[in-house]
Parts: sequence; structure tokens; C-alpha cells
Amino acid sequence: MTPAPLNDSGISALKPETFECAGAAAPGWDIYHLEREWRDWIIEPPRDADRAFVGFCAKWFEKRGRA
Repeated sequence: MTPAPLNDSGISALKPETFECAGAAAPGWDIYHLEREWRDWIIEPPRDADRAFVGFCAKWFEKRGRA
């Protein structure tokens, strides 16, 4: 099995189902905007990028509420 290609941030591409989970974690927000914010914010690649991104979205929503 070949790992997913890395992008500029060194983080593998996220799974399609991750975006569904992220949308549920941050309803009303543009998930692709949040992905850019997350990739700009992250310092080093996490062990589980998909889980880390969903967690980031949940925290974003917790702090900022619905868009």
C-alpha cells in the first residue's frame, strides 16, 4: 500500500469521510476554508491527520459558533 502524497505542509491528503465528520463538527463553516486555516496553523504533521483536523474543526466551532 502506497501512502497518500504529501502537500506543502507535509500532511497527507485527508480522506473524503473526514470532510463529512468535520462538517458535522463545525456546522455552517466552509470546511475547505477550515482545512487551509488548519494547515497554516499546524507546526508539524500529526500522527493521525484526519482525527486532528476534525478536532481542530470542533474547537473552531466551540470558540466561534456557527458561521
